[in-house]
Amino acid sequence: MIVPFHTTLNDDSVEENDVYQPSNTNGKKRSLTIQIPAAALSKLMTPVAERCGISIRAQLQVTSALIVNSGGSINDVPLPVGSIHRHRLQALDKFLI
Repeated sequence: MIVPFHTTLNDDSVEENDVYQPSNTNGKKRSLTIQIPAAALSKLMTPVAERCGISIRAQLQVTSALIVNSGGSINDVPLPVGSIHRHRLQALDKFLI
């Protein structure tokens, strides 16, 4: 159901002309630290890339951007195209069986 912004729902917590306020309103930037083994990064991203129809080249670009923008170096992470292709075939086999 699509409700126009100015419409009030039956819920008492929603009032007319409510404006979204993010929970972090003090201006501090949040950061997130995750640990993923470098060798597993492309394998973990492959099923999503395959489902979304992202090409191998585009997947490499997204993975590289993630690494570089997180402060890493793409020289430290193995990103062979052949491995990504193999991971995609394995993911397809898993979903087709």
